Amino acid sequence: MPDAFTQSLHPAVWEFLVRKKQAATINDQMRSHFCEVDLSSAEVKLRPSPALLKQKGLTANHINSWSSNATRAFQSVAAKYKTFECGVNASVWKAAEEDIRLAAKDDLILLHDRTSGVVAVAGLAKDVDHLQRVVEGIVQKASSRIERERDGVSEGMDLSPGMYDILQQRSLHQKFASSFPDLSITYRADIRKLVLTGLPAEVFSVKSWVLESQLNMRQRQLEVDPSLLGFLSLVDSEEVSQNIFTSRDVNAVFKMEKGEVVLLGSSERDLTEAEKLLKNALSFRHITVEDLAVMSKSEWLKLKAQLMDTYNTSKKNTVSIKLSTENCITVSGFCQPVREVSDKLSDFINKHSRVDMSVPVRSRSMLKFIQDNKASAWKPRVDPREVQVDFDSRKRRIVLRGARMWVQEVKSLFQQIVSALCTDHLTIIKPGAKKYFLEEGRDFVSMLMNENHCMVLLQEEEEEEELPEEEQEENASLTCQVHMDHGVLITVNKADICHFVADAVVNAANEDLKHIGGLAAALLSAAGPRLQDVSDQYVRAKGRLNPGEAAITEAGRLRCKHVIHAVGPRYSSSDRNRSISLLSSAVRRSLALAAQHGCSSIALPAISSGIFGFPLDLCADTIARAVCEHCKDARPRGTSLTKIHLVNNDDKTVRAMTQAVRTVFANEDLELLSERRSPPMSEQQRPSQQR
Repeated sequence: MPDAFTQSLHPAVWEFLVRKKQAATINDQMRSHFCEVDLSSAEVKLRPSPALLKQKGLTANHINSWSSNATRAFQSVAAKYKTFECGVNASVWKAAEEDIRLAAKDDLILLHDRTSGVVAVAGLAKDVDHLQRVVEGIVQKASSRIERERDGVSEGMDLSPGMYDILQQRSLHQKFASSFPDLSITYRADIRKLVLTGLPAEVFSVKSWVLESQLNMRQRQLEVDPSLLGFLSLVDSEEVSQNIFTSRDVNAVFKMEKGEVVLLGSSERDLTEAEKLLKNALSFRHITVEDLAVMSKSEWLKLKAQLMDTYNTSKKNTVSIKLSTENCITVSGFCQPVREVSDKLSDFINKHSRVDMSVPVRSRSMLKFIQDNKASAWKPRVDPREVQVDFDSRKRRIVLRGARMWVQEVKSLFQQIVSALCTDHLTIIKPGAKKYFLEEGRDFVSMLMNENHCMVLLQEEEEEEELPEEEQEENASLTCQVHMDHGVLITVNKADICHFVADAVVNAANEDLKHIGGLAAALLSAAGPRLQDVSDQYVRAKGRLNPGEAAITEAGRLRCKHVIHAVGPRYSSSDRNRSISLLSSAVRRSLALAAQHGCSSIALPAISSGIFGFPLDLCADTIARAVCEHCKDARPRGTSLTKIHLVNNDDKTVRAMTQAVRTVFANEDLELLSERRSPPMSEQQRPSQQR
């Protein structure tokens, strides 16, 4: 019989075979090789079985080769089992043991040697291969956790919410997720800090990246209208940046520095886009207050407080209302709230401002007839507490004083009464006629009143035959005129443009065609509510106008055919050339619209010279040059527009416009006049009113 011999097994594999009672299974597999296996120790003893000598055809070769055959067979059986070792110290084993045993279940065995700090896992090879990565991962995680508990740090970095939003857009969390999966990155908005928790090296890497990102931020100072600076200083810049920029994937924030707006962004593209978004999101409006007493009314204070409560909260401001000058209110903020608030304030001011209006009548007799005999038609409908009515016989007019909303109603009432009456003059050239009328005419006058409802009055010799004020406005002061060689006449006039005789009148309008201040409000008052109605219809149909654009509408009760609404620019000293270009565009588009609609004459004011801040001399020069360019362009093809009147009602503006025309048209047929009256009506051809 061959001698028995031993084969060594890993102690963990041997332990597995014993615990799982694999001895019988192994002996069954070795029986065909005439081998018996003794698993009493890790040094496994292999000895020949008695059947070796009983096999048929036994030869010496069978005996001699048994040992090698048995070795190969046993090694093949042993290869079905496997073990792996993992270095685990006591603290790591304590933290990981439960998870490892849970993963191993009953299919494998675990042996932990506290002395060597090694854990061995043994079992069937396929099970061990599957579990090895799991165990190593559990051990690594436990080791890392222990290391973090022992060596980890937590540090906070000062960081504004807006800057955090930008870093998020630049993939702050994703950037370090793969390299530092256990690093904690959180943002504490309440203390405005970025909190980093992890190993010192990890925290240092993130801090370095954040600081480098901040240092590489691009910066741009914005030119913002002073009317918006006050509002921007009130808002939470971080919240506004989030709402306007980062919500649209623009990596930028704005902040206020020394009263200026500064943009911070990741790139020039972000800065450019952020500047565009900010300017499009914000707007402001100036409201001229013609009656300062309006702002002392309790209703005004209540309305203002109500609007501020409606559009602003303790945490968020959307609109600001500020008295920018003695008689000018500035509403600034986000576009929609600004439109809504300014409309409400303007409407209140317009309705409650005290005004003087007059209704002209054709004779003293008509005036007295209305006062005495038509009292029943107007007195019950006029509240003397709201509207004061005076009959001015010298100027033959009815003067109304009070809040505009009441005065306009009463004015319409008297206009209806006047339009329904007739008057005539009878001149008797006979000696003693006047004396007879004074002595005997009372009964005759009374009879006419009773039977014919007619009033007869004697015109006094000293009574002046002067025109009502509205008609006097037609006679403007002409200071300068230019005769172009192709038949176009350019004039500079001092006059009220609301009553100037021309086919088209230009209105200095805002982008929304809301006629709430300055010339626009004056034109609206003269034209009636129809002008605002058609303007609103235009905006609803075609949208807001931009600076440099113009639109044409009907004229309401104005004595012209059309009103052209020109939107001049708000002057920016930092972008002077653009301001000039936009003003020139507004003027030339207005002239083009007048020509396109067959107008022969146009009245043009000093657009943008008021609350839009255009320097007066520069404004006048720009308008004069735009008119000159229009005339040169129109010369080859001809135009219906043959009279261009530059009309303003204050001396300073008229002087500036006169000087600009003298300079620009120096080589043309220029005539300077000294407060000469405009041509009479027969020359100007008074246009019909568009209603």
